[in-house]
Amino acid sequence: MSSVTRDRPAVVGGTPVRETFLPFAVPQIGDEEIAAVVDTLRSGWLATGPRTAEFERAFAEYVEMPHAVGLTSGTAAIGLALEMAGVGPGDEVVTTPLTYVATVHEIVHRGATPVLADIDARTFNLAPEAVAQRLTARTRALLLVHFAGRPCAMDAFAEIARRGGLTLVSDSAHAIETRYAGRGLATWFPLSAYSFHPVKNLMTGEGGMVATGDGAWAEALRALRLHGVTSDAWSRRDGTVGPAWDVRRLGYKCNMSDLQASLGLVQLRHLDERLERREALWAIYDDGLAGVRGVTVPPEEPAGNRHARHMYNVLIDPQRTGIGRAAFCDALRRENVGTGHHYPAVHRTTLYRERLALTDAELPRASSVSDRIVTLPLHPGMSDADARTVVEAVRRIVEYYG
Repeated sequence: MSSVTRDRPAVVGGTPVRETFLPFAVPQIGDEEIAAVVDTLRSGWLATGPRTAEFERAFAEYVEMPHAVGLTSGTAAIGLALEMAGVGPGDEVVTTPLTYVATVHEIVHRGATPVLADIDARTFNLAPEAVAQRLTARTRALLLVHFAGRPCAMDAFAEIARRGGLTLVSDSAHAIETRYAGRGLATWFPLSAYSFHPVKNLMTGEGGMVATGDGAWAEALRALRLHGVTSDAWSRRDGTVGPAWDVRRLGYKCNMSDLQASLGLVQLRHLDERLERREALWAIYDDGLAGVRGVTVPPEEPAGNRHARHMYNVLIDPQRTGIGRAAFCDALRRENVGTGHHYPAVHRTTLYRERLALTDAELPRASSVSDRIVTLPLHPGMSDADARTVVEAVRRIVEYYG
């Protein structure tokens, strides 16, 4: 085959840069995780029990907080964190339009009103000045999302919350390893919600966690996750508490199982080494994509902060690349490179377009980023060669269309 054919993108008849498909995310499951699950299955205790308690203690230590409460999902974690913050009917919660809809859904489920503020066009996190402009007498909390694992500007948001008497709640779904100004990110918040979905840096199949410094909140969260019951079956079985139990508040059913926790314990032990691997892949992307016409790579994180490297997102400028976001993703797929769209802006979904009636002109930066953002593959199972094929595919497409 001629070099001309090889250099053409696969979408126009060239040979794909890869022989096999590379997904944008793959859960890291090894023999250690499998053995841990088998041990739990053989233990005779599958629901919330000793492994959940062990995982909660280890996770709390990792994020530098006194308490952590295991749940079935990150969505449940957001919802219960907002409930602990006292969010309810008539309240407003300011958050970002550039997030998964679960963030906003949980505000609505509390009976409150989500108020979307615009983002910083470089970091994709909420812009403090935009948040300040959206505050009203009804604002109860700020729900911050640390996009792709990059910490929000916590000094500014802590000051906004202090001045307004607002509760800071963290949607840390992307940000387990994240640090800000030399401190664990959770230490900046009274309540932090985490997700352990299979695409996350730490996964338990499905699962979530709330971290808090308030012991009374932790106790309330443990009751809320299990119908409001004052003690779970394991604590009654092992004699920690007596056999009697009570229900003192209306609760839910979202308690983490020991099956989930057994995965989480193994994943937590390997979290930092897997972060190092993602950082190495990130560096290959940064080096290989620097200067590519019409492709903007993520900015560097200031010294003293730690980015969790959950996603590597680029912005595509169709005027300079000659190709729009959707066509660009299709061209990468033909090269056997998977992509993601993180995220379609929340205010553009049918539900929130009708509920909030916000226009792109009111959220110009989030709307622009949503039109142009592409998530490239990034997971510790990738080799350096895998990352270089992604770079080659991006360069090939841009050079052809531009």
